[in-house]
Amino acid sequence: MTAFINRFLVCGALLVGGIVVVGADVASAAAPVAPTASAIVVSANGTQVAMTFTQDLHPNIAPKEQFAVTIGTYAAPTTRTVNIPVTAVTRTSARVITLTLDGVIDQNKPPQVAYTAPAVVAGTSNFALQNNSLGEDVASFSVVSTGTQSLVPGLLSSTPPVLQATGNTIQLTYSLALAASPALPAPSAFSVVVDGGTANPVLSVTRPTTTTILLSLRDGVESGKQVTVSYAAPTTDNAIATNAAIQGTAGNDAQSFTSLAV
Repeated sequence: MTAFINRFLVCGALLVGGIVVVGADVASAAAPVAPTASAIVVSANGTQVAMTFTQDLHPNIAPKEQFAVTIGTYAAPTTRTVNIPVTAVTRTSARVITLTLDGVIDQNKPPQVAYTAPAVVAGTSNFALQNNSLGEDVASFSVVSTGTQSLVPGLLSSTPPVLQATGNTIQLTYSLALAASPALPAPSAFSVVVDGGTANPVLSVTRPTTTTILLSLRDGVESGKQVTVSYAAPTTDNAIATNAAIQGTAGNDAQSFTSLAV
């Protein structure tokens, strides 16, 4: 193809799709534009990220090692410092690349997807994100998802123990509406520790509002004590919204967390 283009450039003309391009238009016609990512969305269960491109892509797609997916933390959801390994890359349609992840992305943590392009090779023989017909390689990029996010509830905050008439409570606030009872975890799914060593058993778990979980504790907690709470999520079952877990109304289970300071 290169020799063909050069031969016509000498004459000041280029044949493109059966049309002869002459004069100043030759340079632009001889430089095809590579595809770019136009949308990045997260699957409902938070385990896949799909990228849509502006052109059809060649089946020789880039390997998983060329991609990196990062998300934020509980304390800083938009400061993306947590890497989620990419386990597979598939071309799910002509213009869509799907990354399968070894981890889950919460609804309130839009991911950043980075792609490191390999060395440019003429044609389509290399394994890279590239145009299906001409092999124009996609340049390296780093893009934050602004499209559809997952439906996995993300923990937003936790309040310090609050003394009430019936005992102390800890409230957990989530980013999505949560399923109501009986779709709530048992008290034994939670662990509350005071000053790094003393366990304070959870007596009950309720959902006082659509986005909050309230833990009622057996013992009072003195002011100034350090308190941490952990949650051990059961085996994930996103197909229903009635299993005993913290989950969204669509059934997507929230993730476990460990030693969260309140």
